[in-house]
Amino acid sequence: MEETAKKTAAFLSAIQALSEKECAEIDAETESVRKTRLETMEAETKQHYKAYMEYEVARIRAEANRAISQKSEASRRKLTALRTALCESVFAEAREKLLAFRESPQYRDLVLKFTSAKQTQNLQTPCSPRSARLAVCRWRRILHSAVCVCAQAVI
Repeated sequence: MEETAKKTAAFLSAIQALSEKECAEIDAETESVRKTRLETMEAETKQHYKAYMEYEVARIRAEANRAISQKSEASRRKLTALRTALCESVFAEAREKLLAFRESPQYRDLVLKFTSAKQTQNLQTPCSPRSARLAVCRWRRILHSAVCVCAQAVI
């Protein structure tokens, strides 16, 4: 019986060693599968997180660009309104000064000076339609320069 007990103990110890070896292999394989799946899940999570971040960054940029465009457009409108108001006030003041100049003695002297010079020129040379057009153009330039001088004085 002792021998049977020894054989049984040896058999049990061999089975136990074999089962421990197989358990260790199963544990190693399980750990390997778990590690592989964990790495795969981490990679998928990183990819999902990266895509989500890119989406959010694009959304925030679009929102910021939209706000910037709206502010820029509002600023342009405000600037245009200010420029228009400034132009209107400058030209209104220039008009008043021109009307006041027209009533002054300097205006009368200026008109007499130009008309007497023109009359002297007309007496010396006959007036053709072309020269009449040129004279009108000259008068327009003279009036334009007077307006510019008055506008500069206003500004």
